[in-house]
Amino acid sequence: MKKDLVFIDNLESLKLAKDFFGLNSFIIAKDLAEKEIFYLKERSNSLGLNLEFCKIVNSKEDCNKKYKNFDYLGFRPNNIESLNYALRREMFDFIIHPFSKDFILIDSALARVGKENDLTFVFLFSEFFGLNDKERALLTKNSIISFSFLSKFKCKVKFFSGARDLFELRDPECLESLADFFFLDRECLD
Repeated sequence: MKKDLVFIDNLESLKLAKDFFGLNSFIIAKDLAEKEIFYLKERSNSLGLNLEFCKIVNSKEDCNKKYKNFDYLGFRPNNIESLNYALRREMFDFIIHPFSKDFILIDSALARVGKENDLTFVFLFSEFFGLNDKERALLTKNSIISFSFLSKFKCKVKFFSGARDLFELRDPECLESLADFFFLDRECLD
């Protein structure tokens, strides 16, 4: 099933993407109130869209809260300590873009813990936008090293566009080809 994680809640844009890319489902990763989720789900049915919702947690403090209206719970680490903390908590569905241009977040030990806790690591293509050539090269290098650890332990990996607007959307099949670019074992694709 073709699915994409996006930061867009404009249903008309998602309908265009569905028709153009043949997407079956969207995971909307925005901090939405219960009323907004209900409204979007209700409206999406009339447009033939299948929507799911993901709450992205960015800090340890937010890990203790309950998020009942979301289909998925993801954690976006900003350093090795927060990634280590999130991997050891068995409450997350996704680890959102644990890749950085500044440092390597994933090592052998953290990849092993991610595999043991059956977590899915998510790479967001939109993170390449807005970077200069040097920063893009550093993100690529650090991601290749991280993916080598994820491959070694056969961790589950998903490639999503992470689009913030219609023009950042990508075909999920093209995004999966990034696995070859990053030397990721195809068995890891979830």
